[in-house]
Amino acid sequence: MAFLTGPYEHWIHGYGRRYLPITTTPVGPQYMAALAEGLDLDDTQSLLAPAAAMLAPTLWKGAQGQPDTRRFLPMLLRTPSVAACQTLLTMPAAVTGTAKGATGDVASRPGLRLNMAMPSAAVDAAFAGDAAPVPRPHRAEGVSKPILVAVIDDGMSVFHRGLRDQRGKTRVEYFWQQSGKARPNGSVLFGREYDRPCLDGLINDPGMGQDEDALYRHLQDNEAADTAMQGNIWQHSATHGAHIMDMAAGTRPGDSPVLDNLRIIAVQLPTALITDTTGFGKDALILAAFHYIFDRADRLSEAYGLPQGQGLPLVINLSYGFTGGPHDGTDRLEGAIRDLVAERQAKAPTGLTLPAGNSFHAGLNGCVDNAMCADKGRFDLGWQIQANDRTANYLELWLKPDDPALPRPGSGALVVNVTDPDGCDALAGAHVVPNGVPQPLLNRHGEQIGQISLDHFRGLTWRTLIVVGPTETRGPEAPQAAAGLWQVKLTRQGGKTANLRVECRIQRDTDPLGHRTGARQSVFLDWRDRPSRADGGLPVADTPGAFLRRMGTLNGLATHDRAIVVGGYVGTTGVRAPYSSVGTGRPGEASVHCSAITDDSWDLPGRRASGLRSGSSFRLVGTSTAAPQVARAIALTWLLEGEPLVA
Repeated sequence: MAFLTGPYEHWIHGYGRRYLPITTTPVGPQYMAALAEGLDLDDTQSLLAPAAAMLAPTLWKGAQGQPDTRRFLPMLLRTPSVAACQTLLTMPAAVTGTAKGATGDVASRPGLRLNMAMPSAAVDAAFAGDAAPVPRPHRAEGVSKPILVAVIDDGMSVFHRGLRDQRGKTRVEYFWQQSGKARPNGSVLFGREYDRPCLDGLINDPGMGQDEDALYRHLQDNEAADTAMQGNIWQHSATHGAHIMDMAAGTRPGDSPVLDNLRIIAVQLPTALITDTTGFGKDALILAAFHYIFDRADRLSEAYGLPQGQGLPLVINLSYGFTGGPHDGTDRLEGAIRDLVAERQAKAPTGLTLPAGNSFHAGLNGCVDNAMCADKGRFDLGWQIQANDRTANYLELWLKPDDPALPRPGSGALVVNVTDPDGCDALAGAHVVPNGVPQPLLNRHGEQIGQISLDHFRGLTWRTLIVVGPTETRGPEAPQAAAGLWQVKLTRQGGKTANLRVECRIQRDTDPLGHRTGARQSVFLDWRDRPSRADGGLPVADTPGAFLRRMGTLNGLATHDRAIVVGGYVGTTGVRAPYSSVGTGRPGEASVHCSAITDDSWDLPGRRASGLRSGSSFRLVGTSTAAPQVARAIALTWLLEGEPLVA
């Protein structure tokens, strides 16, 4: 049997679908991204029949062992009808079997995790897998020591002049537009791939080569998804991906010709994934991007004459993350990325840079321990949800022991009650069932406006997820939740919580650059916390005895041991940027490894870099700008030191 659905899937693909600003569930031909864990391809197909067929994307062949027995596998599921797709949501939640191909520290839990839907126009149902006609790379003229820089992001500036060499040719070796219209019998399972000759051909096209607006309209015309509600990212002058690509590998007129050796692989993530800042649907598509990058890097290594089994130096920047998750390296995508990076590091220089996060003062992180429950045996958590919020709000409660050596507490250690701002018991007498179907949260009229669930996350720790729908909805068919102060009451259950620690995290709920969904961030309210120091400055640590925490606010994707986690600091002072997230400081736990300038000065926040069009520039604030600076520094170190890799 397969573990197909968790609390996020139940909401996104179930009742919460009516609230989504962007369709992420199938409405026509049914293709859904998924991540298999501890299963090989044959096992996965047998589990799905007859509800769905499995389609595997490009899988990196450079890993030890066979790609189809890896610990984590990205894939697409194809179902014959909407009804068959809904069947996946009701398949048994029990997990049995033996994990296969486990290489990390955390044992795999055999099963399948549903992600987001893919537009049928984006999928090449005839994709030939290993036999797919991948464009064969060749050496670029004048390149003697290629160093690969890969960027996974949104709004990629692949036609920008700063990404071209001294001869005016693009340095982008491969570009994968994941939500592009598929080419029949193409080189990728979903989306559209452009190689260097193809990009150069578009740049030199007599009809549009000198018109970057026309070039990006070409990409927009080849988008498979309906972007009417998403916004056309290619029409913007400032995009996140353009800034990151320039920071990581951009050049300026007059730069040394040696920088022509910085060769680029770019992956454009779908808009639906970027706009859902909870990270839902991320696993399969981001992992598929890593497989694609490693596969194309191997092909480029062969083209530049490296011996079999070796690879060109490669640094990947993923300026993406989320505030939820276990924050201990056990997130599925973290484990999958860790495995791949570790295996490539065994054969070639490989780096991965991730931003630390921007939530140090955001009020999204808190922790409840026994001392806080001492008086009443319970703790009342204040959750402020804003008015006119058009997206759902998510609160995760992670039940962990104070001492990691002690057994983890059982599911009955806490009782959770939720009260809305009107004083209405949103659970209305319902009980949260471990690993059961999520229970609805109700308003005073008895209408469902959210859900609460309890699951044993990967068999490691207990997670309670509370979802509250938008406070402003787009139509009468979807009731809106009440804005204001929600009360979440956590009650101890006697001796079962002798070493209680509940880590509480609100998911980020703000619009990414260039997108408008109507998101408004909810926060924790804590009267114990001191929001400023005696001198009026912002605090640089937690307030003793407070629930609200600033330590431990790292990006939820940056808590494994194969990532270089990059924070930010103010250039004129050398002081950490006030928003830059940090680890807990506890021994053995993830922390920030290094920092880069994210603000030129207190009066001039952010860093300036290129926009989507050549000649444009803008300032971007956040640790997203710090990570590509370190990626660039790594690539330049490899480029400028040592002997040439290729004669």
